Amino acid sequence: MTFEIGEAAKVKPGQVLIQRWDETRQQDVDVVISLAAFEQMGQDPRSCS
Repeated sequence: MTFEIGEAAKVKPGQVLIQRWDETRQQDVDVVISLAAFEQMGQDPRSCS
C-alpha cells in the first residue's frame, strides 16, 4: 500500500489515512477518515476479506 505525499499532510489527530476502492475510477484512492470510523470498519465482518 502506498500513499501520495500530499495525502499524509491532510491527516490530523484523530484521523486515519486509508485506501478505498473507487468504482468510478476503478482504482484505489487515498481517503482520510475519522479514527472512530476506522475502528468501526475493523469491527464489521464485511470489511474483512
